[in-house]
Amino acid sequence: MTSYDLIAASKGELPVAVACDALGVSRPAYYAHVRERESPPSKRKQRARRLEHAIRTAFDEFRGTYGRPRLLRVLRARGFRIGVNQLRK
Repeated sequence: MTSYDLIAASKGELPVAVACDALGVSRPAYYAHVRERESPPSKRKQRARRLEHAIRTAFDEFRGTYGRPRLLRVLRARGFRIGVNQLRK
């Protein structure tokens, strides 16, 4: 259980500010965490997850022998629009 979960669980008993101070979490960080959990992932995050999965799949498919240039060609052949710098990440 994370600090954020503890704060959420104690919400009815303690004010959020007190719970955050007790656990050493800033209130903006807590509310950002709540917003991120409640909102659906953005298109950018969804694309990044798909791309990450495709990279891992291609890397495993070629048993880790393909480097960045070959992976880039494979991913582009599979329909991903990806640049060199994006693959480096």
